[in-house]
Amino acid sequence: MCKAEKASKCAKEKPDAKPSATQACPVVKKIKVLKVEVVVDAPSDKQVMMNKLDTKVLATATMTYRDDSTDTEDLDKLPKIRFTYTDPGNNNTKHNKSYKYDGTNRLGKRDNTAAVFWEAHPESAATSSDSFNTMAKADAKPQPGSGETKTAVAKIWFKPSGVGGDNFTIDASVYKPDGTTKICDASSSEIEVWREINFNNIYTMDSESYIDAATKDAEINPAFKPKAYVEYTQGTVTKLASSLDVKYIGLYKSGGGSLVWPTDFSPAKLESTPNQLAPTATELSDYKGTNSAKKAAAKTKIEAKAQLWFSAIITAYRKSLDAWFTDAGISTASNTLLAVKYYHPKLSGQSDGATTFWPAGIQINVANPGSGLTNNKHPDDTTWREVQGFNRGKIVVIFKNYGTAARLKIICRHEIGHATKSEFERDLFGTGDHSSSKLMTPYGSASTFSAADIKILRGIA
Repeated sequence: MCKAEKASKCAKEKPDAKPSATQACPVVKKIKVLKVEVVVDAPSDKQVMMNKLDTKVLATATMTYRDDSTDTEDLDKLPKIRFTYTDPGNNNTKHNKSYKYDGTNRLGKRDNTAAVFWEAHPESAATSSDSFNTMAKADAKPQPGSGETKTAVAKIWFKPSGVGGDNFTIDASVYKPDGTTKICDASSSEIEVWREINFNNIYTMDSESYIDAATKDAEINPAFKPKAYVEYTQGTVTKLASSLDVKYIGLYKSGGGSLVWPTDFSPAKLESTPNQLAPTATELSDYKGTNSAKKAAAKTKIEAKAQLWFSAIITAYRKSLDAWFTDAGISTASNTLLAVKYYHPKLSGQSDGATTFWPAGIQINVANPGSGLTNNKHPDDTTWREVQGFNRGKIVVIFKNYGTAARLKIICRHEIGHATKSEFERDLFGTGDHSSSKLMTPYGSASTFSAADIKILRGIA
């Protein structure tokens, strides 16, 4: 190129410049992008705990470049970094196949064009052509340093779905200004959606220790992982005050000690008016008599009173439970496991539950109220039903009448299974949060979750 031609070209590139015929044309430096790398801020096992659905994962892309290129095909300025994600197995749970947790929103995001996967990070302004659904572009900020190669960093928040087992890789790419010619790209390591349940506190009665080993991670986690994508963690074990060490917490008196069973629980003792609960002499006589009509009518009245007595027993042991938990001072703010002796004489399978208040042939429903179940028995039977554990808010109670070590494992896993409902979004296993098979049946018939309950734990509809 002649000097005049160079001067003409420079004038076009810099209109304000007035080069002389002998002036050399200045070299225009370009940006040459060499590579891009991307990492996600996740634990070493890449498990992202999504108990809280607003949890975000930080994705950081580092672009390496030179700013001294003279190649006219290179860039005039630092490009933005484009972020997208990939479902590695193309099998993440579809939006309409996931649990609807609040009547409107669902845990799954796949195929949901309204789902938001990205959020701008304070250090990198970001834009998106699809409302942050599938992609986002973030500004890359040059980093301090010297040398021929330089780096610029772009950050963005990634917002995974809430379904356990969904997995993602974060992809970063750099394009030429035409938006279609890719210069370079990279993908992060895979991240996977999990949920967790942490029992931060474990308490036992002063005389008991059976819960310590039974609730270790190695005993509980095989029920949850890997199929349910739930991680359990055991907390610290603490002994309770000796004043709380009573045989039945359902007979506990505020301040310590126990009510007398069965003396303090006769129909006459629990009723507020005469014969409200206790059968009258006439009712008992008619029931024992030979007149079939009077006998049937008397039986109906006695059974109605026996059912009310059953309800009064429940009211009484719930009051005792409240008193025991108040005196124990156990916080309900975090997940807690509690090992005590027994629940109540009628609910523990012990020999001292029998009573002699009702005539033979009387039947009442002794199933847990609100369970929707029917369990007809004589009210004086030694055991109405055997309760080996229950949940009280975030407190899981395990009783001593667990039987074998294998049975204790089932009970602990069962009750911890219930406790997941307060830790992350999932559907009920069924009526009363009980299932029709395996671990989550009302009495726990196996040590593992059913396939249907695994889906519920993951958040799949």
